[in-house]
Amino acid sequence: MQLAWWLVVALGLLTALLVSLPAGWVARAAGSPELVRLLLVSATIAVLGTLHPVLVAQLPRAPVLLRTTLRLRTGGHRRRLALAEIARVDIELRPPPTFEVAMVHLRDGTALELCPVDWPGAGRLVAALLARLARRDARARSAARASS
Repeated sequence: MQLAWWLVVALGLLTALLVSLPAGWVARAAGSPELVRLLLVSATIAVLGTLHPVLVAQLPRAPVLLRTTLRLRTGGHRRRLALAEIARVDIELRPPPTFEVAMVHLRDGTALELCPVDWPGAGRLVAALLARLARRDARARSAARASS
């Protein structure tokens, strides 16, 4: 995967350096094609830098939190959970080699393993999930206060 990524970067940069430049672009850059090429290379690096985490981070078993949906793998298949289904998130101890696991507890009482705590993205995922659950609960409390 790493070699393929570097090939994409090299081809993007090579394209930015070898492409025929429109005369209007060069004229706007004070007649400097080098400046236009530098901007093209910078834009290529920025776009590829933005795309890299999205393309690499989609591991097959990785949980994904997108807006109000949490996708995770349980029992051999992918499962989509709406935030409304989640009651709480906490950390539970497990025997070695895992030690600690982030758990999602659903409103119907079932508990699902989210990810090991030592997984590289676990802290950000749990923090984002807790923040969204807190916002959901705050909205529910304010709606309950408004209706009573």
